[in-house]
Amino acid sequence: MATKDRIYLLWKLENWLWRCHLTPLAVLTRAFIRIVFSADIPYKLRVGEGTRFPHDALGSLIHQDAVIGKKCVILHGITVGGKGGSGLPVIKDNVWVGPHSILLGDIVIGEGSIVGAGSVVVKDVPPYSVVAGNPAKVIKQLSPPLCAIK
Repeated sequence: MATKDRIYLLWKLENWLWRCHLTPLAVLTRAFIRIVFSADIPYKLRVGEGTRFPHDALGSLIHQDAVIGKKCVILHGITVGGKGGSGLPVIKDNVWVGPHSILLGDIVIGEGSIVGAGSVVVKDVPPYSVVAGNPAKVIKQLSPPLCAIK
């Protein structure tokens, strides 16, 4: 039996507390995540079902208005935020974000894409692409799955 993702479950708890207007308890849960895991996973963040944070998202910082799709894998040490008043990243479904990656600005990480470890992404990533580097560039195009998993 697979173990549940601790960060995802804690985020679900803090998000539920916030939606139920129990903001002080949501803030305490967020503080717990920050202290124990050195990660800032805000209660207002939108995260799709089935997303996982392996390695407990250690050292990650995600802006509260960013969006993370369904069934994503978000590894440790990532930064997701804006750059000087522009919009915020939207991570589509089934995206894998490598450790210590930085996603900045009004960008979309396309469905089924892979962001290589340590990449700095400041431009849109097409669906089913592998990007890496600083600044990140498409290094490979992936084949879309034959049948979508719903």
